[in-house]
This record gives sequence, C-alpha cells and structure tokens, in this order.
Amino acid sequence: DGGFERHLRRTWKTLKERRAALLNGLKRCSNGRLQINDSRAGMHLVVWLKGRNAEQGDAFIARARSLGLGLYPIRPYYLDPPDRAGLLLGFGALSVAEINEAVSLFETCLDESV
Repeated sequence: DGGFERHLRRTWKTLKERRAALLNGLKRCSNGRLQINDSRAGMHLVVWLKGRNAEQGDAFIARARSLGLGLYPIRPYYLDPPDRAGLLLGFGALSVAEINEAVSLFETCLDESV
C-alpha cells in the first residue's frame, strides 16, 4: 500500500534536516579549528580537530563528556589509527533542537581548549 515508501521518504527528510543542522552548526563554530569530512551518507560525520594529536583529542572528549556531550573517538575504527584527534559524530537519534544544543556545548569545548 506504499507505507514503506512513505516511511523511507519521511525518514530521509528527517535525517537530511538533522545532518544539515549538524553541518551548519559545526561550520559556524569551526573558525578553522575543524576538518569536517562529509560523506553524504549514513547517520554520522567524521570531524578532525586540527593540530591536535590523539591524546589531546581524548582530553577534549573527556571535557565534552563532563558537560554532558557524548563524543566518540574515531581511532577504534582504524586498524592502524592515526595520531590525530578525530571524532565520530552521530546525528540519527537526535532532534534538530538537541543537535543545536550539542553544537553549542561543542563550541564551548573548542573555545576552552585553544
């Protein structure tokens, strides 16, 4: 009856809005401090913290978590991880409002760790 196709269209639209909110927020707060890898697929983005090694990335993640922000390092997804700070940012389970709030906390962490 077309129900599955309607569901896919709604889901695609919702994920597209969430992805756009995350990308726009990250670009707005980046100020040259981030390298955003946009795959245009899935429900995650990879973001690199420019000029930071893995240890500095771990400290950034710890600070973000202390503020209630759930960040995850990209290193566990590599067979031979690079020594740079990378994050895997998921947006599939968050509303646009939650993403905007998270980006604000993310920017606070970026500003604090200059």
